[in-house]
Amino acid sequence: MSPEVVQAIIAALGASGLAGLIVGGIVLTLVQRFLDRAERRFEGEITRLNETHKSMLQVGTTLDTRLREERTPVYLELWKEMAILPRYPRRDDVTLGMMYQFSVNLREWYFTKGGLYLSEQAKDAYLDVQASIWHGDHLEAAMRARFSEKLIDDEYYDTVRDKCSRLRTELTDDLLSRRQAPFLVGPDTSTTANNQR
Repeated sequence: MSPEVVQAIIAALGASGLAGLIVGGIVLTLVQRFLDRAERRFEGEITRLNETHKSMLQVGTTLDTRLREERTPVYLELWKEMAILPRYPRRDDVTLGMMYQFSVNLREWYFTKGGLYLSEQAKDAYLDVQASIWHGDHLEAAMRARFSEKLIDDEYYDTVRDKCSRLRTELTDDLLSRRQAPFLVGPDTSTTANNQR
């Protein structure tokens, strides 16, 4: 601005107007400084929270990976125990004595190796397997026939086998072993890949 324009503004405002303009400028400068500091503090806090979040994710991922690695061999032992009741080919030689021993083996596994590793859902499925082994008339018969060679009936076989199947599903969920492989789509394959789903 030229000196003549500044003199014209000062003359028009007068002394009180000029003082108001100066005070307004000072207040505006102070407000701007306050907002700048607040913005820097806010950005710092966001950065700190982001780093904390990343650190927590890393710890969680590490713990989850270690837990899965520890569960795998323990779950494999339980998985093998359930081979007593396959769907295909169906066994026709399973006795009440074998079912009693199956229940004992599961109990030993639970208390000496694997119970600690089970997720809540897998633990519930494990308890359902045990309950199905000892359900109804079979409980009485299995207790009396600890080493009985009496064959189990089809309904009992299917009931316990179905509970074992649910337990195996929960074990694979715990291990994330039945997840679909990551679906990668590149720039040249996106249309083809999406159509193959």
